Amino acid sequence: MKTSAIVTGACAVAALALALAAAPGFAQILPGVKSPAAAAPPATGPSPPAAAGASEPGDARAAIARELAAAEAALEAIEASPDVALDAPPGTPAVEIAERLTLARQLVGIYQQQRDFLDRLDAARATRLDAEKAAQNWRGFPTPPPHSVLAVDALRETEDNARSRIASAETRRTLFERFGEEVGAKARASETAARLAAEAADRARSTPEQPALEWRRGLTALRAKVDEGTRQVLQLGVRSAREDIAAGEAAGEFARRQLDAAGHDLVLAPEDRGRIVAWLLYT
Repeated sequence: MKTSAIVTGACAVAALALALAAAPGFAQILPGVKSPAAAAPPATGPSPPAAAGASEPGDARAAIARELAAAEAALEAIEASPDVALDAPPGTPAVEIAERLTLARQLVGIYQQQRDFLDRLDAARATRLDAEKAAQNWRGFPTPPPHSVLAVDALRETEDNARSRIASAETRRTLFERFGEEVGAKARASETAARLAAEAADRARSTPEQPALEWRRGLTALRAKVDEGTRQVLQLGVRSAREDIAAGEAAGEFARRQLDAAGHDLVLAPEDRGRIVAWLLYT
């Protein structure tokens, strides 16, 4: 088994946890599972980036949903087969059968991660747009000074939260970018290995070696699929972190603008006293 490959992929997924194609196409990258409609040899390289390449967020989400459904169906077929050895030719090493199962499970998790990061990306973008719109529409406090001490404290807390959000997002971005470099190089190497395995299988048609080489074609293509999917997850992680940074900057800038406008002429308003009493009584 390519232990280093699985360890690298697992580390990338663990890093993401610290932060968050149609079935025939998927069938081509599972060893021994062929599309009944495929007349031409199956593609050996990774499929085009669904999340990063789609022109519209809805397109990316739909593409990921299709890939996830196909991955889940393929995994279910493998797990339901005797000894999880679906279509493995005689003499297939047990370690490769186990690796295929591990990779198939990883692929399902990868598409789930892509979907989750799209959700986070959308949420961060909405937060940023809300803050920008609020700042654009703000025309000052509705009443003249002195202003409420509690209201100003809330603005300071908003500013502090924005700084924390930016710092956390910058840490995640650095982590994702570092893993992205590793996984990117690994994905390119996996794609090359998949291409060479496909060429070897094509040359072996109608020979006794063909079943074993077809299995090898599928296994190396599945490795490439997992590596490319992991690379896309990390790209989404970077984009999500950058959007979080922008959202934090927008919220912090708006809070600082309001604090500057509030100045130092503050007062403990009657309604503030009621809030303080309520807080003391119920906390």
